[in-house]
Amino acid sequence: DLATGMLVEAISKSPYWPETAIFIIEDDPQGTGDHVEAHRSICIVISPWVKRGYLSSVHYDDPSVYKTIELMLGVPPMGRNDALAAPMLDIWVDGIAQQPDYSPFDAIYFDIPKETNPDLGELSRAVDHCDFEKIDQCPGLGMVLWRMMKGDCPLPPYAKWIDD
Repeated sequence: DLATGMLVEAISKSPYWPETAIFIIEDDPQGTGDHVEAHRSICIVISPWVKRGYLSSVHYDDPSVYKTIELMLGVPPMGRNDALAAPMLDIWVDGIAQQPDYSPFDAIYFDIPKETNPDLGELSRAVDHCDFEKIDQCPGLGMVLWRMMKGDCPLPPYAKWIDD
């Protein structure tokens, strides 16, 4: 996301960067549109002290993020959940064998039109009749969303909502 990139670029070029950690988590994830079970979410940590390109396989949850931030700031837990949570220890460089990378971040500015769907695209035309100002006033929206996510993949047999 360009706005996130611009924010990180500004902070990474500030005098605060050597002591900064930015945590990005998703608020109220409702599923991902893929085949993997939906009780998961992204967490991105940006800092000179984070291992570059590292993907953790450790199970963390939101209280783990809070616990990590509390430990960094030296403040007590807000409640039982974060007090008992596992802190995110595997993502950081140790400052001895691995040194922090203080190089600034440069946001990537893509030359992509903000409106990427052609005006008369098939899926765009399929929702022309919809009144998005009112709830449930778009018959066929389920099918449009399915096609956007899955392409020509056949519908699952239990997908009666598609015809709504």
